[in-house]
Amino acid sequence: MSANEIFQQLQLQPSESSFNWRRIRDRIAEGYSRVSTADRVKLLQLYQAIIEMAEQQIPPNELERFRIGRRQDYYRMLVSEWLSHDGKVSPATMDAVTRREVAAGRMSPNDALRRIAAAGVVAKTTRRVGRIRRFGERP
Repeated sequence: MSANEIFQQLQLQPSESSFNWRRIRDRIAEGYSRVSTADRVKLLQLYQAIIEMAEQQIPPNELERFRIGRRQDYYRMLVSEWLSHDGKVSPATMDAVTRREVAAGRMSPNDALRRIAAAGVVAKTTRRVGRIRRFGERP
């Protein structure tokens, strides 16, 4: 599956008279893990545009809850990139994905997920150095 196939599936049907952002968000989330990295970037761009339009329709008393859900959706998509087929997290991938998001302007350099990714890389490096020192292995 590609981002273009998802885009085609999301085109408004003649029977749809209103903007159904939830349907679009759900379709992006369903296809996200099945596309290439380049297509994931396209889907993230679409997600951001759709959610920004949807936010304008949200009543003020529901805005905070909407923003929390938006952040959770975004994090869920990013975290899905970190996992290998056996369910393990790759610190190097965590770092690469969050760096990509910061560079694209979709994530702040101070974002909690970015800090977790940076800490994961440091922890993995520290464990390697500790293991080398403990067993006297040479690099």
